[in-house]
Amino acid sequence: MKRGTPDHPKVLDLMTRLGLGRAHAVGVLELFWHWTARYAPAGDVGRWTDAALAAGCGWEGDPAELVEALVASRFLDRHDEARLIVHDWPEHADDAVRVALYRAVKFFADGTEPKPSRISKMERERLEERWSQARSTHKQAHAVRTKSAQPEPRQSPAPPEPRLTETSTGPAPQPGGKKALAAKATWLTPYADAWTERWGADSEPPIGEMLRPLGKARTRLGDADALERWRRFLKAADTSQWARPHRFLQGLGEWAPGATAKPRGNGRVIESAVDRNQAVLESMLRERGEV
Repeated sequence: MKRGTPDHPKVLDLMTRLGLGRAHAVGVLELFWHWTARYAPAGDVGRWTDAALAAGCGWEGDPAELVEALVASRFLDRHDEARLIVHDWPEHADDAVRVALYRAVKFFADGTEPKPSRISKMERERLEERWSQARSTHKQAHAVRTKSAQPEPRQSPAPPEPRLTETSTGPAPQPGGKKALAAKATWLTPYADAWTERWGADSEPPIGEMLRPLGKARTRLGDADALERWRRFLKAADTSQWARPHRFLQGLGEWAPGATAKPRGNGRVIESAVDRNQAVLESMLRERGEV
């Protein structure tokens, strides 16, 4: 994977669409590109089924969901003949892939001719006659640019966030908000509503911060249980600043359901990290007289 890829906006878009953390999304993409180089070196991954592609990525969810997310985030392109091809694969494929295609006198799926750097002059001269014939008979359809995913509509730049000064009061605005859900993940809506119910309509839920911990929680616990525990977490918090999602990630997103039971100092057995987190929340609520 090239330097800078983990922070690329396309990777962040894929994280949003699949509800993944950065490390998980980067791992999926790295496996995908390794699998492509081996089983579809021309980039024509659409000759395989969605299930085969998902298996190559180590994806355990719905294969169609993965493919649609890769297309929408522009890691895959729709193609009239190959069904799906890797976006800009001729630019991103390593030289070993280019060498293999060049020796096989085979174009990339988008019609680009491979340009390997590790081919000797003698070998180039030996293959030149075959390549000359291949270029002259190359079908026009192979040179047609592929249909990329439709770009998202342009949005007006957001106004700069006001900064707190000596004369200003109140909390600084939080990133995101409910309006960002359209560009994020709609499953966050009830979680954002819970934030608003707890802190009021004037407090914008930090959508960007909520995405990773809540995505992990709903994957491990299910949507209903994760939402209920998110509500309890907000209820137990003294201020909206204390209820930052990274704290929720520490207490809930890192749960390991089914962990070995461990005896506690008071003699009680905590059956799993889930129970331990629940006990902490109940203790906080009891201290405030809310349970």
